[in-house]
Order: sequence, then structure tokens, then C-alpha cells
Amino acid sequence: MLTAITSQMSSSRPARSADPWHVRGRTVIAWEEIVPLGYTGSYQRVRANFRTKRLSVHSLTAPPPSPRTVAGWILRHPDTLIEAEQLRLKAVLSHCPELEALTKHVRSFAQILTQRQGHRLPEWLDAVRNEDLPGLHTLEQLLSKQPPGERKD
Repeated sequence: MLTAITSQMSSSRPARSADPWHVRGRTVIAWEEIVPLGYTGSYQRVRANFRTKRLSVHSLTAPPPSPRTVAGWILRHPDTLIEAEQLRLKAVLSHCPELEALTKHVRSFAQILTQRQGHRLPEWLDAVRNEDLPGLHTLEQLLSKQPPGERKD
């Protein structure tokens, strides 16, 4: 019986985000509080202000991006990132020199692949060997192996 009641209660309640800047709930509360105090702006302006604070690079309350999000920013072409994503990635990279080095190598490798510049691969492999990035060392070792049909005797 208790299970049925709790499931009914949870299904009738709207889902709330775990985000501390839950836009809809906080915006409505803030807007309802400031209108009686003389605020004449629109609800959309208040909502945009909360959204800006939530996505702000400099805000102390902005949630840190997830590792998956940062990986997506690194793996995408820099020109496809919107300005907010570029700023947040720049902030993350400024706090982690290893991640900044990894980003440099990933982007140069992507350029080698997309622009068919295979002649630059040995140079890239040497640069990776000189960095202390274990994840890239595994890739470097795999790429350094000669294909079975091209053995030198």
C-alpha cells in the first residue's frame, strides 16, 4: 500500500533538476518576489539572467562540466564550438596543463587525418613520446608498429 502511494505521489509531482540553478523553479520564485518590489521587466529577462549565471565561466556557482562534455569539446573541431563552449573549455584547460597538451596533440592528429598529411605522422609520434601522457603513449605505440605486410629485413 505504501509503495502504491509513494509511486502515485512521485508520478504526480513534476521532476526537478539536480542543477542548483534549476531554471524554471528558481526563475518563477525570483520573478514572483521582485515584481511586487517594483520590477517592471519581463519573465524572459529574469530567465535569461539565470541562464547566463548558470552557464557563466566566472560564476562560482556554475557547475563544472562533466568529463564527457570536456571530451566532446576537445574532439570537436574548434570552429564548431559556440562561444560559451570555447570559454568554458579555455577555463578548464587553464587549470590543467596535461589536458591542454592532450588537446594540442588531439587537434594536430585530427588535422593530419582530415587533411591527409600522413608525412607529418612521424613528427607527431615524436612529439607524443616527449610528453607525459600515458593515454596517448598507448596510441603512439600502436601507430608505431609496422603493418605485417611492410616488414623491413
